Amino acid sequence: MKTPLFFLLFFLSVFGIHAQECETPTALQISNITTESASFAWTANGSETQWEILVLYAGGPFPLPTMEGVIVSNNPATLTGLECPESFDVYVRAVCATSNSDWSMPVTFSTTGCPGSVGDPQDLYACAQDGTACFDLSANDELVLGSSEAWEVEITYHTSQADAENGDNPILDTTQYCIAESVGTQTLYVAVNDFFAGTQNIYTFDIIVSTVNTSDLPLSPITQCDQEGTGTIVFDLTVAASQLGSGTLTYYTTLQNAIGEQNAIAQPAAYAVSSASGSSTIYIREDYGVGCDFVYTMQINALANCDNPAFCIGANSLCDALGVPFANTTGVDQAESGNDYGCMDTTYDPTWFYFSTSGAGNIELLIEQSTDINFSEANLDIDFICYGPFANPSDACTQLTTDKIVDCSYSASLSEVVSIPNTQPGQYYLIMASNYDGVPGYIRVSETNNSQGEINCTGLRLNAFLDANGNGTKEASEANFNLGQFHYEKNGNGIVHNITSPTGIHRIYDTNTSNAYDLNYTVNSEYASYYNLTTNSYADVSAVEGAGLQDYPFPVTIAQVYNDVAVTIVPNEEPRPGFTYDNTIRYTNSGNQPVASGTLTFTHDAAVSIVSVSQSGIVNTPNGFTYVFTNLQPFETREITVTMQIPTIPTVNLDDLLTNTVSIAGVSGEVTTENNTSTSAQIVIGSYDPNDKMEARGPQILHSSFTSDDYLYYTIRFENTGTASAINIHVDDTLDAQLDAETLRMVSASHNYTLDRVGSQLRWRFENILLQPSVEGSSVGHGYITFKVKPNPGYAVGDVISNTAHIYFDFNPAIVTNTFTSTFVSQLQVDEFKQQTLVVYPNPVDDYVTFSFNDNSDIETIIIYDVTGKRLLQTSNNTIDLSSAAPGLYFADVLTRDKIKFTRKLVVK
Repeated sequence: MKTPLFFLLFFLSVFGIHAQECETPTALQISNITTESASFAWTANGSETQWEILVLYAGGPFPLPTMEGVIVSNNPATLTGLECPESFDVYVRAVCATSNSDWSMPVTFSTTGCPGSVGDPQDLYACAQDGTACFDLSANDELVLGSSEAWEVEITYHTSQADAENGDNPILDTTQYCIAESVGTQTLYVAVNDFFAGTQNIYTFDIIVSTVNTSDLPLSPITQCDQEGTGTIVFDLTVAASQLGSGTLTYYTTLQNAIGEQNAIAQPAAYAVSSASGSSTIYIREDYGVGCDFVYTMQINALANCDNPAFCIGANSLCDALGVPFANTTGVDQAESGNDYGCMDTTYDPTWFYFSTSGAGNIELLIEQSTDINFSEANLDIDFICYGPFANPSDACTQLTTDKIVDCSYSASLSEVVSIPNTQPGQYYLIMASNYDGVPGYIRVSETNNSQGEINCTGLRLNAFLDANGNGTKEASEANFNLGQFHYEKNGNGIVHNITSPTGIHRIYDTNTSNAYDLNYTVNSEYASYYNLTTNSYADVSAVEGAGLQDYPFPVTIAQVYNDVAVTIVPNEEPRPGFTYDNTIRYTNSGNQPVASGTLTFTHDAAVSIVSVSQSGIVNTPNGFTYVFTNLQPFETREITVTMQIPTIPTVNLDDLLTNTVSIAGVSGEVTTENNTSTSAQIVIGSYDPNDKMEARGPQILHSSFTSDDYLYYTIRFENTGTASAINIHVDDTLDAQLDAETLRMVSASHNYTLDRVGSQLRWRFENILLQPSVEGSSVGHGYITFKVKPNPGYAVGDVISNTAHIYFDFNPAIVTNTFTSTFVSQLQVDEFKQQTLVVYPNPVDDYVTFSFNDNSDIETIIIYDVTGKRLLQTSNNTIDLSSAAPGLYFADVLTRDKIKFTRKLVVK
């Protein structure tokens, strides 16, 4: 049985840390992997100066808090003494003055293959030239030498075993042994004679004639992001031709295929990959027609998140952003290879920016870096390089050569000044700033008083508004209109973006004036008969060089007055026994006339009690309250937060469903009543995930009560659990094929947003949200999205609709929410079958506890939590050792291979 491995970590560099709590380290990275070592780095999120490292064989259970590693005081570090080839899980936790943090989630890696062992010579390959291939046989000398010194033994190579045994006919020139290409493969024999010991060992290996050589020539990688939000990125691999010779190029996805000339990429100029595929290697075979072919390697990087300025392709725009803080980069070893970085000896943690100019003259920019988002001081070292000018920003990232360097600084200064002389309108520039300290923080770029040139914002500004006087021009007193969607298509590519904006405004920034857009606006179908559009489309419009944002108004006039009020419940967190939880009531006037008054009625689940209500003037009832509101203006939204107390177990049990309902009434002549009632059904849980997704009805939907007028109401919640404010957040979601994307409507969101829908692909953008780190017991650092969508016709009993979201904080990797499933049922059922099927014994627990199913279902994962929701361990073993756990109450989440989750209480004695 394999046992845990603990490795000594050696000093490489020390990063400054700026936080106060014992936070779990994040952003674990492995690099420089060899047969027996690897470099290990992480991001420290607190003020600790020591960490504990634990290295386990991959695939084992999550470590218990009581497991011990090695205490170190340096980050990064080198793991040594590893086995080869083997896979490992590496964990780290912070060591603070009074406690340790939780173990981090692991980073997994594999050491490289072991070198040939003593007495195991390696097969040799050589490419044939003019019908002959030559080999250096002495490359195997070291592998057969063993512990002997070279002077103690004689090594000879032979073409037969008999010759090797007898010492006859040795190959004289072992560094240049040639055979005909037609031979293909030949077996050779190597004799090792130890004259002092009087021993002889004979080993064999093959020499193999190849038709191709592999080249070490580094090709510049290609990096692209999913700008259209379709989930697919199309690469033009043929751009590699400019770095190679005049031979014919063929492209492959594996080295084996390239050598065997099999399964070539059919369309290398339009090679499509999933945006989630990350980095992959392309093998390019070059055929000159004579001699051996060459195989080169080229890396392609697919970025699902275009907001990733660690890569040139994802550069931050300085348009409308001078003086605005941007998140800096951490955890990136160096900037992309293949570029000229001028004066910069290192390019640690790069962050890219770009801008265009609209006026002539010199431009001078101040670049600062700080751990404080308010920049009370610039306390982090920053270096930079500036490139330009470029005529077209779309090609700039492939032209970062010596002649394009405008300014560069690699100094110990905490602020830097970029000087760009004699700029002209329509020119483009790139700046790469390096976070030399490697500390999380912020970068701010400001224009100094010495600048005469102008930084330009080029693009299109779409504005839907309620045109009260019908003149087609927006006056200051006229309100923006948000009961519809913008639609645009670029260059007739067939990809239509459907934009929902709560402000009635959408901006398309585009510095390429050759791009042509078709712009449209539609009023949502449920309100279309009550409004007229004076102008609903613009065809083939483009950004104008140096003219800033061009306005494209969509005036909306009232065709018919109407009333419509809507109400919804937003669940702010999941209910846990013994804790309080909040529901937010949001009510909106979606009509075009003021609502003089109306009544809200809130009814809570019988198991909970109200602790507080944010709205004064409510009238308490035995199971909730009522509230009379007044003077609700068109498009106005108001909120009420209700805090409720959840009793402890056994008054409530895990997996119980808590249902709260709110309704709105008292408004006559409403055009729709579907949105007058809202229900939130939440499952009582034992563990807590701050980033999750749920549907308001819960996991079961009664088929007989769900009509074609009904919607599914989804809420995605996100929380900044880090130590620094998040500058930008975006959320991606792919609708289930059983949902009708055309019926999707936004209900509410915690912050200002833009929703971009392409088919069933959804992307919410929260630009410059500045979401602070969360504060326990408050709404600080929390956000949410609530939307509704109808199923396609034909849904039936037994149909299951699932949904998952991906949440991106700045340019960090995605946080993947739970997958929420909604099942249409003929009658609502309780969870009795789970109680009967899953067996947990013994319970209470002394040391070992076993989980099993009466129907022999397979267990995929078991996760143990304490009463606060902290994860203690994760394993796939049915029997778990809890002898080191403190006495008390715990919870176990058991996931079957059929993806059914069970939650049970455990009592440790």
